[in-house]
Amino acid sequence: MKHVEQALHRQLSSDDHHSIATLNDVTQDMLADLRLLTTRSQIDAYLAFYIVRYRSGDGDKFMREVVAGGADPRAWGRRNVFVHLEEPDERFCLHLDWASMEARFAEAGGTRWWQARPVPASDVNQALHWSGWGAVGVRIDDVPYWWRHPKATMDSDCADDTGALVEHLDDASARLALRRWIALRLSWWARRYLEEAGTAVVDNGLLAAVGGVRQELTTDAAVAIRALVKEATLPYDPERDVRGFMGPDTWYTDGAR
Repeated sequence: MKHVEQALHRQLSSDDHHSIATLNDVTQDMLADLRLLTTRSQIDAYLAFYIVRYRSGDGDKFMREVVAGGADPRAWGRRNVFVHLEEPDERFCLHLDWASMEARFAEAGGTRWWQARPVPASDVNQALHWSGWGAVGVRIDDVPYWWRHPKATMDSDCADDTGALVEHLDDASARLALRRWIALRLSWWARRYLEEAGTAVVDNGLLAAVGGVRQELTTDAAVAIRALVKEATLPYDPERDVRGFMGPDTWYTDGAR
């Protein structure tokens, strides 16, 4: 800590070690100190000394937005988040159904159900490695900077500079959206097969492309696959269309329980 004390021209009291819970509790005197520090190592050492809940990755944004930018530290870092299931592999969606969705989010906070809007099509189709497009999940508002999403989930902000990224759904619409998301994810994992098969896509071909077997399919996944096969017969333009969201709702409600 000597390099910090030299920059501040004083010694830090051991009584102040971990006396601050979070970055939101930083005082005006501490902000004045931070403006005197010139290196990242000084800043990290200072904040780690005072703050119980501190990670070096949080300091850069705090320095930029609060110390330099003048934002109120008490409100800093709070955001509204969309939480959806993490997709560990290409077969994950084959085992997914509405009952397991409800079970996985039973203990989660926030409001149900929300969907990450799969638009614009050009952005979605260029970044389908991110499984959040079209996903169904929960919205949790005003989480602090140190909040972390639950195990086996992912999170993203609910809005950007252009507006809302998520929309609210009732239970019936959410289940249909889940099936559309399953179709979209299968279209990503089986993209080479879809390109080669053209309008001759079949259920078994899609399953084989992701290493799946019919016996493991949930009802929701089976309906999604049948709908995706039908969608393959439609004209497809990646600048305009998103697979899984091309066909009518009736294609995705057939077989619903």
